[in-house]
Amino acid sequence: MLPQQRQALAALLQRLFDNNLDLQLALQGHPHVTTDFINGLPPAQNIPVAHYQFAVLKRLSSFGIVDRSLFEVLAQARPRMREDIVKVAKLFELTIEFPKPDEPNTQKVVFLSASGDSQLGYIAVTDELRAVADALTRAKQRERFELIKEPEVTYSRAVHLLDDLQPAIVHIGAHGQNDVERRGIYFVGNPEPVTPEVLASLFATLKNPPQLAIFMCCESIEVARQVANYTGAAIGFAKPISNLAAQVFSAAFYERYGAGRPLANAFELAKNITIGEGQADANSAELFVHTR
Repeated sequence: MLPQQRQALAALLQRLFDNNLDLQLALQGHPHVTTDFINGLPPAQNIPVAHYQFAVLKRLSSFGIVDRSLFEVLAQARPRMREDIVKVAKLFELTIEFPKPDEPNTQKVVFLSASGDSQLGYIAVTDELRAVADALTRAKQRERFELIKEPEVTYSRAVHLLDDLQPAIVHIGAHGQNDVERRGIYFVGNPEPVTPEVLASLFATLKNPPQLAIFMCCESIEVARQVANYTGAAIGFAKPISNLAAQVFSAAFYERYGAGRPLANAFELAKNITIGEGQADANSAELFVHTR
C-alpha cells in the first residue's frame, strides 16, 4: 500500500466509524476476513478508536485484502458515504458498482413471540410488537424494512420461519431462564426451555442466518453469546426484563437503527433511553458482535 493510499484509507475509516464494534462488524462481511484476522486485532471495547483503526490498517495491508470487496462492505455499512468510498477506491485503481436506486434492498424483520401467558408470568408481546411496528413506521429509512409478525410460535414453527423467510433480523419475545436447572428460551407447547446450545446449533445450520438476533427475554445473555457466533450480532439480557422495559428498548432501538444509525450506536442509545425512562432493567442488556 502506497503512503498516499494508506493516508486516504485511514482518513476514510475515521469518517466512517466512531465505534470499534461497528468497524469490526463491517469488516466481517469481507469474504477473506477470517478468525486469524480478527484475533490479531486488539479487543474492540478496550482501545481508542484511532488506535484500533491503525491496527486494522496494518492487518488489511499484511493480509493483502485492500480490494474491491473491502470497499463494498464499507459501502454496505455506510451507504450514505458511498461517494467518499468510491473516491478512495479509485486511488487503488478499483471501480465499485452499487445497485440502482430503483432496486431497494429490503430487510425482513421477523418478530416471533412465545409464551404470552404462562406460569412464569405474563409477557405483553402485543404491546412489544406494537412498539416495534410503530418505531419502524416512524423510522427515516422505513422503506428498507419489512416487518413479519408470527405470534405464539412453537419451536418447530420458529425453525421453519427462519429457514423459509431468511430474515435480516429476528426478534424473539419470550420467557427465558439461566439457572442450574433450566437454561434457555421457552416456546409454545414446550414445558422446558430450548437451551443456548440447541439454539446456537440452529443458527449454525441455517443457510442464511440473520445478521442480527434480538432475544427480548429474561436472562437470555448466554443464548445471545452463543448465537452471535453464527450471526452478525446478537442482543440479550443478563437479568430479568420487565414488559415496559422491553417495549421502551424495542421502540428506541428500531427507530434509531431504522434511521440508519450504526448497530452499536443504536444499541447504546436504546439502552440509554430505556434507563433514562426509569427502566433500570436495560442495564443488563449486552450486544455481542460475531467473530469468525
